[in-house]
Amino acid sequence: MGDDMGLEVIAAVVTGGLAVGQAVAGMSAAQKQAKATAAEGTLVAKNKALEVQRKAAAAQSSFLTSGLTLEGTPELSINSIFKTGIEDIGAIKTNYDAKAKSIITNARTKALTDLGMTAATMYAGGGFGSSGAPTINSVSVPSPQTFGP
Repeated sequence: MGDDMGLEVIAAVVTGGLAVGQAVAGMSAAQKQAKATAAEGTLVAKNKALEVQRKAAAAQSSFLTSGLTLEGTPELSINSIFKTGIEDIGAIKTNYDAKAKSIITNARTKALTDLGMTAATMYAGGGFGSSGAPTINSVSVPSPQTFGP
């Protein structure tokens, strides 16, 4: 009977260790994915900035070749291109930051859920008595909370 208890404890420790290892691996992978997502967002934002610069330069060139000065409506038009571009770049950064944070949050939630499920399974199925206290040879070992003045 004592050998069975030793095996239960070993199985519980191994199961708990595997669950922790999986949670750590999942968080590590999520951090790498979030970092890659943030880097992608930076690249997309830089590309958008270049696109806006090209579009404004093309508009400026078009106005000048048409014989217009860059004052008044042409200036407003170019400023509008930059304003819209800045708003677009801000939206790109916000969206990619939200994606990166979501990746981390989802991984954290999964890790905690998996660890909770492992603990619940261990509690319900082995290595623990009906009170949730560890057992030795089918005798529950009281938890420290049961001792008091």
